[in-house]
Amino acid sequence: MKKLILFCLIATIFPLGIFAQVTGGNSGDSGTKPIVNNKEKGVFSNTFFIAFGMTSSMGKFNENVLVLHDIIGNSKGGMSKGYTFTMGSNFYLKNVDLTKIGMPDNLRLGIDVTYLNVNFTKDQNSSLQYSSFYNNSTTFLGAKVGPFLSYNPIGNLIIDAKFTLQPTVVIYENSIANTAVLYNYDDYVDGIAVKLRKGLGIYAIYKPFMLGIELSWGKANFKQMYVYDNDADEYYFEKKLGTTRFDFVLGFSF
Repeated sequence: MKKLILFCLIATIFPLGIFAQVTGGNSGDSGTKPIVNNKEKGVFSNTFFIAFGMTSSMGKFNENVLVLHDIIGNSKGGMSKGYTFTMGSNFYLKNVDLTKIGMPDNLRLGIDVTYLNVNFTKDQNSSLQYSSFYNNSTTFLGAKVGPFLSYNPIGNLIIDAKFTLQPTVVIYENSIANTAVLYNYDDYVDGIAVKLRKGLGIYAIYKPFMLGIELSWGKANFKQMYVYDNDADEYYFEKKLGTTRFDFVLGFSF
């Protein structure tokens, strides 16, 4: 519950502080004035973005789950590929002048505030060895916030390198059906975890278009993962599962 409250605070209150920073504070003569030049007015301007894409699970999160022990004992996820949706804004820190520390004028610092990041991964497969069929899905629902560095190599092209913290609710579901005549049973595993994940991404923006890649990671701690086992009734257990994934997105930036 505490983590859910923290998630809500980050997603709602933090952007207010960003707006105060990017507007340069008080409009009077006192204090540092925002940097004003042609690039500040054009290429390096605050943007709103929306993007869709594909996601691919990595590491143990991508390893097949054929029997219940693969999850409980081997920490496998059983996930493969899926879809992702993201929506947010890029805010430039207009009071931060990188040229004062010897950096070129075509670099800028900013803050990524992603209001909504949804990722859905699903996998279906079967095993002749275990005469089983499994159906798995994981849903990620969260937000992102973190710094980015913008580079303007030529014209209106912008390359962003981002590091984000990602407060995320992870919903995990797994079902295994054994189709053998003598071992006809179904196992179900599901759980919900709240995790502060991390991500590194590279994005290319040529308004109004954008494309990007991102690697995100973090172990989700399912404190009360529910298990229904036809052989051993039902019970709860605590389990950490890695949730590493790679996203590729295409979208629009305004």
